[in-house]
Amino acid sequence: MKILKVAAFIVVVIALCFYTLPMFGSNTADVDVTVTMASGPPVVQTVSIVTGETSFTANGYISSLGGAYVYERGFCYIQGESGDPIITDSLLYESGNFTVGAYALIASGLPINTPYRVRAYAINSLGISYGDTISTITTIPDNMVVITGTGTIPASVFAGIVSVNISSIKVSVSANVVNDTEFEINR
Repeated sequence: MKILKVAAFIVVVIALCFYTLPMFGSNTADVDVTVTMASGPPVVQTVSIVTGETSFTANGYISSLGGAYVYERGFCYIQGESGDPIITDSLLYESGNFTVGAYALIASGLPINTPYRVRAYAINSLGISYGDTISTITTIPDNMVVITGTGTIPASVFAGIVSVNISSIKVSVSANVVNDTEFEINR
């Protein structure tokens, strides 16, 4: 009889647990989970520009892909000392499936001693983004002198020069000999 009372007690406890358990919660539940990913164009920086005589190497960095993979990255540039280049200007670019990281591209065949404005860009299916614009200027070869402006140049500056090779010259001024050691450039 004791076994029957204990069994009845256990059945009542189990039934009571099933009845009261939903009031205190359960170990299962319907949960709605929403995952939101960043949605927009990539994030890109113009890191540096290394300039040569007739070229420059542009260095950029993609720090975020945005909401989609980057399929084009590069640099846009304009000649001059002001303004921000955009992708309708001169371009250095590559196409592919790019991830976060550094990249570099080279512009060559440029004129010497010429200013440029350069900035990185990256494109995904959600848009385009640009880095900051950096100003640079192509360098002058070590064996070349660029003279600008007006004034008097002593002929002694050229003393000791055995030969001079001139590949091209653009003259828009006239020169007058002042005396044996000086000449004057007039506009």
